[in-house]
Amino acid sequence: MKRNLIYMMIVFTIIWIILMEEFRISTVLVGVVISTICVIFCRKFLPLEQISGVNYFKFFVYIFYLLGQIYIGALASIKLVIKGAKADVVEIRTDIKNDFLKVMLANSITLVPGSVTLELKEDRITVLLLHEKTWGLLELADATEKVKGGLEDKLLKAQKER
Repeated sequence: MKRNLIYMMIVFTIIWIILMEEFRISTVLVGVVISTICVIFCRKFLPLEQISGVNYFKFFVYIFYLLGQIYIGALASIKLVIKGAKADVVEIRTDIKNDFLKVMLANSITLVPGSVTLELKEDRITVLLLHEKTWGLLELADATEKVKGGLEDKLLKAQKER
């Protein structure tokens, strides 16, 4: 467990250095102090030991995939707004069994522009979805699958079999 905390501090410090866009001793020292505070906060308030059934390496890879989807969704949303968009509430079913990963899917859907999670209940996620005005039910159903598609696939890979 202590080794994981050290790894977290190193990763947080590297992120700090990247965000500050400079590599000086003062930047590294401030990064270490802030990383230490973040690790203490995480250890005290986040129940990381209670999260089970997750492959953390695959979950870490998922974060980079999500960042790409956020940019792709932003470009698609800009196009929709320019063409004229309509919003509808749709229900998405998920095959994810792990509660932590279900919440991550719901939050990820909200992070991708053009969609907002309204409710997560059991295996259903209710989403407010931005789409083209001309779409019928068939196109809307296809878009609903695309909203969760890649995100759910990556999270299913991060889900450990019990």
